[in-house]
Amino acid sequence: ITELPATPSPTSGGKEKPKSLDFPDKWKNYKEHFARAQHGKCGYCEMFVIGGQPGDVEHYAPKGDVRELDETAPGEEVPFLSSVKGRKTKVLSQVGYWWLAYDWSNYLLACATCNQSWKGAIFPVQEQPRKLPPEKTATEHPLLLNPFGDIDPGQHLRFSDLGQIEARDQSLYGKATIRTCGLDRDSLVKIRREKSKRAYALAQKFSQAIQEKNQAEIDQVLGDFYEIGNEEYAHAGMVRIIFEENCGIEWSILEELVGQ
Repeated sequence: ITELPATPSPTSGGKEKPKSLDFPDKWKNYKEHFARAQHGKCGYCEMFVIGGQPGDVEHYAPKGDVRELDETAPGEEVPFLSSVKGRKTKVLSQVGYWWLAYDWSNYLLACATCNQSWKGAIFPVQEQPRKLPPEKTATEHPLLLNPFGDIDPGQHLRFSDLGQIEARDQSLYGKATIRTCGLDRDSLVKIRREKSKRAYALAQKFSQAIQEKNQAEIDQVLGDFYEIGNEEYAHAGMVRIIFEENCGIEWSILEELVGQ
């Protein structure tokens, strides 16, 4: 995702823990900036948000209570609805990452389904047991992949030609992100399917063109991949992951080759 514009960051206005956890909603004023940076797409599922729904300015690390998912009851999507059934969570702390409530770096644009129906206040971290309630000075390694973070989601997620998603090499980051945001929900898999099938078909054409040393076909396939992986399109990240894994070329190199 494109880096955020150089807009002044909101601040908490103090270092002490607030007496009340009722935070005035100021972050909605910054939705336009995140929608622009994310090309109107959800930071978790890559679906277009703006245009179909208002969208949420999501707090990556929850400002209120902190929860964990019951692994025995991850829940499932209700067919033809955005609601979830059978999903159970446990409150770990009534106090969350309050000092990040107005921190610019803790925001991203998310769809209501990922944010409200699935993620909520769930925030998995690598440290077990974790520090509760969270503290500013504690060292933590969040497992939830963040489009604005330093960890490349492409190293932790994998997609099939049918739009199914799984953790690459049993990645803890991949597993936690898929479970937390419900990225394997049936409706999302179906939406990804057409583009994933096209990406795999292009990868097969690329492999054949390489074997036949058909430079014209190679150039055509690379151009087609570059087009469907445009960051302005839904599921561009998925396309790029498929491309890098199946063609053995980093996307940045493709941009240099085709974008000249």
